[in-house]
Amino acid sequence: MEPGRAQDFTVTFSPDHESLYFSDRLQVVLFEKVGGHEVERPEFRVPQACTPALPTPGAPFAGRGPSLLCSRPQKISHQILVKGSAREHMMFVEGGDPLDVPVEALTVIPALDPERTEGAEELKPILVTLAYVQLDTDTPAPPATRELQVGCIRTSQLSPKKTVEFSLDSIASLQHKGFTIEPSKGFVEHGQTKTISISWMPPIDFDPDHPLMVSALLQLRGDVKETYKVLFVAQVVTSP
Repeated sequence: MEPGRAQDFTVTFSPDHESLYFSDRLQVVLFEKVGGHEVERPEFRVPQACTPALPTPGAPFAGRGPSLLCSRPQKISHQILVKGSAREHMMFVEGGDPLDVPVEALTVIPALDPERTEGAEELKPILVTLAYVQLDTDTPAPPATRELQVGCIRTSQLSPKKTVEFSLDSIASLQHKGFTIEPSKGFVEHGQTKTISISWMPPIDFDPDHPLMVSALLQLRGDVKETYKVLFVAQVVTSP
């Protein structure tokens, strides 16, 4: 690369299975010693200590790693963390408490048995915990708040649906328990996300010795219909 010039590079992402936890790291080497002199030579490499490697489309995933550049020790100028997630369908929900281990293993994902899933709707779990902080003063404490993100993936694949519709049921029951959820239904355009704000104030009959647990169904309609079972767990804690 000549002095005064810039170099663009493109990172493509094409995984072979659904996951939220793809990650890798790019190292940018700007100077290399050649014949005792430092020569400007931009170079991008994937280090060996990266988990997981971005999978190669159409190739077996298990046991495959990134190709490494074997050369003399060089100065690493920048490290760029690359993260990605893959979905089977155009819509997704993010937020809540983690229910799995955020590590993507380099193993073959077993195929689901169609006889076990045929005719049965899968309810994907989402856990949302809220802690209302009880202040020692007479000033009312602010409500406990959380957020969920509903998104619609922009894709080059042809789809008759251009938006994702979402709706949360049992709103009246949730309000009776002290929850306020806005919005409870709506639409999300391609490439956009919409925030569902959740707040909770303990109702008058709330027992602080027993956490409040209530659930509701969140439905998404895009290229397919997905249903999430959202479990709300709320409790009162004292201020430190």
